[in-house]
Amino acid sequence: MRPETRVLRWREISRITLQQYAGDLNSILKLPYAKAKKALKQFPTIGDPGAEKILLLCGGFVRLAARIQWPQSLVRLGWGRLHRDYGATYRSVQTALKPELPSGAVRLKQAHLLLRMHGKDLCKDKAPLCHQCPVLAAAIMPGTQRLHSFAEFSSRAPQAAP
Repeated sequence: MRPETRVLRWREISRITLQQYAGDLNSILKLPYAKAKKALKQFPTIGDPGAEKILLLCGGFVRLAARIQWPQSLVRLGWGRLHRDYGATYRSVQTALKPELPSGAVRLKQAHLLLRMHGKDLCKDKAPLCHQCPVLAAAIMPGTQRLHSFAEFSSRAPQAAP
């Protein structure tokens, strides 16, 4: 990344923080989910996944936040559909997973970390290591491309550190 671009972004972040939030970004976490997400997305380089991750990890909102690696991972395991547009793939995976996700902020944070680790270490976008995947090997029913449940995924995948 070019240093001058980074400096411009930091200045924009500072301007927004001071002018709109009086220097207190914690005030965003007190907003309702939709307003908090919209507020975070006005900062440079923060889109839906970044805003959702911030709200999950800092604000305790009980919604799963995706990382860039995992929508493709979860499509491979049967949740959602792959689209040319990352945003469409992301929304498809979110919709497919929603009924199966654990409730509670702590469990959802654990699911987030587990999916992040799986997408980063095994289910890489360009060179997935499917032959090493304990989830894929053990959880897919013959003749299908779908796990039984998200709970089965989380029980078979290596656990993320707390």
